[in-house]
Parts: sequence; C-alpha cells; structure tokens
Amino acid sequence: MKIKPLYIYLIITAIVVFAVIMISTSTSTEPEKVTMPPNHQEMTKNQMPEDEIHKGMKTDGSMAPSKDNINKEAIHQFEMLKKAYESNPSDTAKAKAYAEMLAGGHKPEEAIKIFESILARDKKRVDVLLLLTMVSYNMQNYDNAEKYTLKILAIDKNHLEATYNLGAISASKGDNEKAKKIWRDIIKRFPNTQAATYSQTALDNLK
Repeated sequence: MKIKPLYIYLIITAIVVFAVIMISTSTSTEPEKVTMPPNHQEMTKNQMPEDEIHKGMKTDGSMAPSKDNINKEAIHQFEMLKKAYESNPSDTAKAKAYAEMLAGGHKPEEAIKIFESILARDKKRVDVLLLLTMVSYNMQNYDNAEKYTLKILAIDKNHLEATYNLGAISASKGDNEKAKKIWRDIIKRFPNTQAATYSQTALDNLK
C-alpha cells in the first residue's frame, strides 16, 4: 500500500511550473497529485504567495490570474534559476532551488544529480536528503528512498519526518508490519506531535 511521506518540500514555484508548462495536458495520462504540507493545502486564490511568479497578480476577485500570465512568469523564473545555477554550480542555495524546480517539472533524474552534488559538499544536509527521499519515492524507487531516509536517521535518530517516512516507505514496499511498528513507536514516544497525528492516520488507512 502506497502512503505518501509526511512532508513534500518542493516549493510553490516548482508546483506552478510543472502544473503549467511541464506536464502533458493529455486527459488520458493525468499526473498523480502531490501531497503538500497543511499550510499549502489551505492556500486559496485570495492568498497568493509573495514570490516572483505571483507578484503583481490581482487576488481581489476583479481579475483572476490567467494561465498565460502564470506560464510566462513560470518560464522566466525557471530560466533565471537555470542561468544562475549554470553560472555558479557551487552556490548550493541556487543549485537546490533549481533542482527543486526540475523535480517538480518531472525531471527527477536531473534533480537527483544536482542534489547529490550538494551532498558531496556536505553529507549532513538533511534538507537535501529529505528532498532526495521525496524524489526517489515519487519515482517509486523505494530502495533509494529508504537509503536516504536511513542517512537522515544516522545523523539524527529522532528525526520525526524521516522516521514517519521510513514507515511510509516500508508500507509501500509491502512490509505493513514494519510500518505499523514504526508509526506506533512515534505515537508512543512523541505524542501530541504532527508526526504522531499522521502516524495514527496512516495506521487507520492500513486497516
């Protein structure tokens, strides 16, 4: 049974890019929806993010932003990130942002290469390891997702997101008993946390 990892770290601009310009519009092959963190799930048209893509767009209902406007801005944002990365690949902040866009734009192999290059500079980049987990998981490469998750737990054995994700990966690989054990342990050791809430929901879904 496939249960999504707890947190997806692809940024809003990446979601816009793959939703507007990088996903086929064919009705026969609709992409799987990406689970977003709760604060993103509640975003409405009147809560437009303050980023380069959405800046200046009207949100008062007088004129909804058009697909063409978002498309042009998204392409511009993507090209700017690509140029910034290619001009200075050692800038890990720009490299990460560009890789996030590539991952969101259904170019996971390219994204993984960049994320790995960041890890080569700093093997304790938990944020990058989480992204690699998510990209691998969405590619259904559960072995790699597990590998990256275990690296996080080697750095921080109590990392809640990674611990929960290990359960999700185990369930997706068909080992429901291992997943249940992991999630029950989270609920017992870390009650009243978001990870515990998600763990209980995941347990209920496995019944």
